[in-house]
Amino acid sequence: LQDRLGNIWFGTTGQGVYRYDGKLFYNYTVKEGLSSNSVWSILEDKVGNIWFGTGDGICRYDGKNIIPISTPFSTRPFVSSSYYSSQSTKNTVWSMLQDKSGKIWFGTGDGVYCYNGFNFTRFLNNDGVINKESLHLKMVDCIKEDKNGNIWFASGMPPGMEGVVRYDGKSIISAKPNGDSWIRLIVEDKKGNLWFGGRIHGNFIYDGNSFKIFTEKVG
Repeated sequence: LQDRLGNIWFGTTGQGVYRYDGKLFYNYTVKEGLSSNSVWSILEDKVGNIWFGTGDGICRYDGKNIIPISTPFSTRPFVSSSYYSSQSTKNTVWSMLQDKSGKIWFGTGDGVYCYNGFNFTRFLNNDGVINKESLHLKMVDCIKEDKNGNIWFASGMPPGMEGVVRYDGKSIISAKPNGDSWIRLIVEDKKGNLWFGGRIHGNFIYDGNSFKIFTEKVG
């Protein structure tokens, strides 16, 4: 992540997070307040706070201190311990997004959570969300808001494997255009097309109406 001051932040899988100011690297670990030295996602919010999604929850850096932010356990449904693995604990925060309204979305091993600045809610606990496919949104690698305000979730490794999921403000639906259920990346280009990186079967693009697949066979 490059923040508004020009610092570049790097998350690692065991050495915490590094900040590069153009001249020097600074390392932040559990000694400086991180809840885990595995940092999977980084976000700068609208007021300049830096959020870290770690292997053990969420932390926020206000420019001086790193503070763990607890997600209330009461928002979590009971899930058997056999669901989780060493690679995907329920506290792992794989992805983050702040949408146009200011709400922050967190893709965790325990599902997607939302933060409105005061409280956390579990997204799928909202009775207003239509979920006809019974999607669980566990292990979301990437979250993206498109120009029309739709929220896209890229599903990750097992027990994710739901392809891409779109939330239009009312309902969530999934798609696996190239047969790939594990999606690593979502990028929106200048024309508003969404590009998806499939882990196994190649990449595909959504133009607002339909998906088109790009593989080695088509160059």
